[in-house]
Amino acid sequence: MYIQHIEISNFRKLLSVRIDFANETTLLVGANNSGKSSAMLALRRFLVSKASAFRLQDLTLCHLAKLDEIGKVWENAPENFEIPTAKDWADWLPSLDIWVSADQGEFHYIRDLIPNFAWRGGLVGMRFLLEPDDMNTLYTDYRKERTRVVELEDALEKEEPPGRPLKLWPQSLHDYLSRRLGDKFKIRWYRLDPQQLKKPDKSTRMAQMQQLSPTAQPLESNPLSGLIRVHEINAQRGFGDHSDDKQVDHTRPSGAQKLSEQLRSYYSRHLDPGDSPDVSDLEALRAIEAAQSAFDTKLGS
Repeated sequence: MYIQHIEISNFRKLLSVRIDFANETTLLVGANNSGKSSAMLALRRFLVSKASAFRLQDLTLCHLAKLDEIGKVWENAPENFEIPTAKDWADWLPSLDIWVSADQGEFHYIRDLIPNFAWRGGLVGMRFLLEPDDMNTLYTDYRKERTRVVELEDALEKEEPPGRPLKLWPQSLHDYLSRRLGDKFKIRWYRLDPQQLKKPDKSTRMAQMQQLSPTAQPLESNPLSGLIRVHEINAQRGFGDHSDDKQVDHTRPSGAQKLSEQLRSYYSRHLDPGDSPDVSDLEALRAIEAAQSAFDTKLGS
């Protein structure tokens, strides 16, 4: 049993790509900014990390405008508005398809992926899909946060004399997900049909991702858990995507690092006025803005 190929879609700069695997060793070779790091990061995100590890920048940039269009519709939605399902977003959410070649004697390893009772060996496929955990909750929470921001902006406009403009969160659905994507989304697993597998388009070389049936139900658990192992070698200084991993300051004592992390966690949970602020937080927000402006000015000089 071995992985024949994977297909990645809507992940960073990888809009739709297939990567064929060799039986023993596969090397990714390409020019800078060709997507090698994005491909490796996609494997890490879907196969090793939890959904909370995903960030807004993991979505393909061209889809952010679509997110904001949806956000505007949600903000102005009537009471009888029909909230979309997660499947309505499936065409532009990050996904990873894994196609495994297995023999009939390996049935017990991939039994949850068998397409039909006539299967006697061959390809089986599964999709890892990042999608909203509960669309109703996402819709309701976004509208609540945007209503709060509009009320705060109205209060600021009525101030005499006018106060300093504040950057209030969220301004759009993609701005909302910049803080909430890890909490509101989860990875689900779907069985794919080998009969519907298509080769990449010859002219564009883009993978032709299989469309999920409107009635497709996610699997209860990851059938490939324990079958696929990902061993990572920490990148040396100057290599790898440092923006995706927590950086450790080795010049500081470990105790100080732990204390700093605890203080940051407490601040984020209980004291951060920038996260869902109300009118009582305006003074604190102004103080933060003024301090940041002074810092930027001093840094520029």
